[in-house]
Amino acid sequence: MAFSAHKNKKELEEFEISIEELEKQAEQLAKLIKRAKCFVVSTGAGISTSAGIADFRGPTGVWTLQAQGKEDMIKSTPMLSAYPTITHMALVALEKAGYLKFLISQNVDGLHRKSGFPPHKMAELHGNTCVEYCKICHKEYLRDFDCRRDSNSVHDHRTGRLCQCRNELYDSIINFGENLPRKALEQGFDFSTKADLHVVLGSSLRVTPAADMPRATAEQGRKLVICNLQTTPLDSNCYLRIFSRIDQLMICVMKYLQLPIPDWFLNRRLSISIFPNISSSSPSPSSLPSFKYSIQGIEPDSTPATFIRHIIFRNSIRQLRSVRDPFVVCLGLESPLLIQLRFMRHYNEPDLSLSLNVSNFSSIIHTNNNNSDTNNTTALFELLVDLKFDPREGIWTIEPIDESAKQSIQQISNDQFNTIFPSIQEQVVVPTQSTNNSSFNCSDTLQNLLSLLSISKN
Repeated sequence: MAFSAHKNKKELEEFEISIEELEKQAEQLAKLIKRAKCFVVSTGAGISTSAGIADFRGPTGVWTLQAQGKEDMIKSTPMLSAYPTITHMALVALEKAGYLKFLISQNVDGLHRKSGFPPHKMAELHGNTCVEYCKICHKEYLRDFDCRRDSNSVHDHRTGRLCQCRNELYDSIINFGENLPRKALEQGFDFSTKADLHVVLGSSLRVTPAADMPRATAEQGRKLVICNLQTTPLDSNCYLRIFSRIDQLMICVMKYLQLPIPDWFLNRRLSISIFPNISSSSPSPSSLPSFKYSIQGIEPDSTPATFIRHIIFRNSIRQLRSVRDPFVVCLGLESPLLIQLRFMRHYNEPDLSLSLNVSNFSSIIHTNNNNSDTNNTTALFELLVDLKFDPREGIWTIEPIDESAKQSIQQISNDQFNTIFPSIQEQVVVPTQSTNNSSFNCSDTLQNLLSLLSISKN
């Protein structure tokens, strides 16, 4: 907020060391990283400015311009379409190499998570615009959209969506005057007191309790390093103070560590599950498909991840468009089953078409189905597929995770998707918002189709 902007020109002033001095300090930092047993990093808004996202207290920061009455001059790339920066990817490499033990982030832009940094090794102190959660069962949901909704109260965090346990979901953003999430707060202080090297990147360290975490490291007599263009209240506590642009520093540090900075790819994971058929005693037409197909995005730690706008399912008999996550339709076991994914397109991702050979595992499905209780909600079969989008080339590649998936699913072109089967009239499936895999009923859905439409491919 504007009231938290820097109050004088001295605090606003930025400093930048020479390239020669930067090289010396980067080499010194690299040596510290090599020797550290518990290396922790804290990041602020300055880490994302090279992604086009405005900071808060810089000369053209959001709070700075608001305090000057210049809101119309604020320029910032939308968070959802911003790319993780060189520094984001350097931190991913440092963690994978075993150097970086924990990451403390004040950022809400979600770029650390999008970069591929392990969520269990990170505390997002101020939340994440793309994460909502349930206060009852504590389940998290990662969305490819801003979870917040317009409200009369800044402290009303209800998103209007429901958890699988049927309780309300809340956005994870922490506003001024609100308490930080307990787990993130405890983890942040725990690792800060354990750290023998704590590096702060792109934070003015004006907001507590986030600023108290690096202070805790310094008060333990351990090494504190700060890289920020403006001065901070903890400069006198530093073992090493670096006035530099963060990406430039990290390029030099990684050079001295002889670690390459990886390119960023948009990584997704797809779960394709088949659930038991409805009870044979159900009053339904004989033509009713027997199995429930569910497709859902997930994180590697199984956190539900919404990144698909809609899915078209197509076989030789019918074409169904499912428009709500999780994407559930009722079909038989005819092969091949064609699947076309439409994404949110924040990075101009094209549609991705897949061909699923259901016959490869139909015997397993039938065996599991015959042995299951009619009320059993356990999947009869599940395939996991990793999707990788290269934003530089604009293409998707897939990597099935297990052997059965490798033998059963392949990527096809969007032209092939449209031509393998003749034109079929499309049915649109819109289950209720609270639908999950266990409650979805095939007969109810077929009786409540919105329409039988031929919808344009746009």
